[in-house]
Amino acid sequence: ERTLVVFNVAYGRGASAEIATMLTEMVKEEAVGVKRFKVVDQPELDMILTVEQRSRLKTCSDDACIAKVMDAVGADYYINGLTGQDGDQFVVTLRLKDAKTASIVRNATRKVASEIEMANVIGGMVSEILDRLSPSAVAVKPEPAPMVKPETPPASMDRPEEPKAAESRIVMAGTPSEPLET
Repeated sequence: ERTLVVFNVAYGRGASAEIATMLTEMVKEEAVGVKRFKVVDQPELDMILTVEQRSRLKTCSDDACIAKVMDAVGADYYINGLTGQDGDQFVVTLRLKDAKTASIVRNATRKVASEIEMANVIGGMVSEILDRLSPSAVAVKPEPAPMVKPETPPASMDRPEEPKAAESRIVMAGTPSEPLET
């Protein structure tokens, strides 16, 4: 079973600690509801970590440091989040990161009119970042779909032949009307 760590949602300008705590709990409950991961929250993580690892995690200032601690405890992914105010709107961002590389696997951001409205969007955000992520998935960039040449319809179909496209010209006001070279 893959392990997903849910860090406490951080709060910035204009947001409250109470709302950040509420959002953290909601993220955890939504992640547990997916039933594809062993979900560990910050208090549980603090019990798992050694004193040295807890100290290192509290002083981590970059993703590489966090990735080392996550790897040491066997985490596969972690979610971190941030909430704050941007003008007259409240913003909440969640990021799902690969615990071994600290690279962002998926992220979701929503802007709402009030702190309380963030509670209405958090479930969808968690689903969005965990959607299609199987327990054995790894953070890889999806390959583009191959180009498929459409089949030519049989000649027996009674359809009029499409006219051939005429040469296109772009004419801008005040400029000579000569075809553009491509």
